[in-house]
Amino acid sequence: DLHDARAAKRLFATIGSARVLGVVLVGLGSGAIVKVIGTPQLIFVLVGLMAGIAGLALALAKEPRPEGQMRAGAQPRRHGPPPQIAGHPYVQALAGIMLLTFIALTIGDFQFKAIARATYQGDDLARFFGLFYAGAGTVSFLFQVFLTPRILARLGVGAGMSAMPGVFGAASMALLLMPKLAVATVMKFADNG
Repeated sequence: DLHDARAAKRLFATIGSARVLGVVLVGLGSGAIVKVIGTPQLIFVLVGLMAGIAGLALALAKEPRPEGQMRAGAQPRRHGPPPQIAGHPYVQALAGIMLLTFIALTIGDFQFKAIARATYQGDDLARFFGLFYAGAGTVSFLFQVFLTPRILARLGVGAGMSAMPGVFGAASMALLLMPKLAVATVMKFADNG
């Protein structure tokens, strides 16, 4: 709502890196928290974080939107029925991509966690996940900040969008041949990285 396409491309890496930075912080913090309170009590940390997110969302919703920041040529939002875009082939293709992506990532996540659970138990499992997410988040953060803008500028959005499915797919095929934690970690890294 606030940016044109050029500004959005320029800011994508910065905005996307916030998610990745959160993964790093959770990865590093969860290992330390598990040592203090134990794995089962992490649910209380989750509840507290979700309450904080809800509070921030409510606070942001009340912020007035300055007219000067509206993107050029944008029309004010009208009340009434939404535009009929669901039947557009481009929107349907994007929805299909999102559906298939989340199905694949959910199956991959299940495989990764099942293999990790067979390798580690209890608090060791929580520490493994903490270190994994911290490492994946750090690499992903650096990738988002330094490489994503260059990839999008030089090769375009299509090439940028195909990097993750390519690595994830190759690692998934390797996991069929070698169901080991190292291979599952590379596959899950493609999802998070």
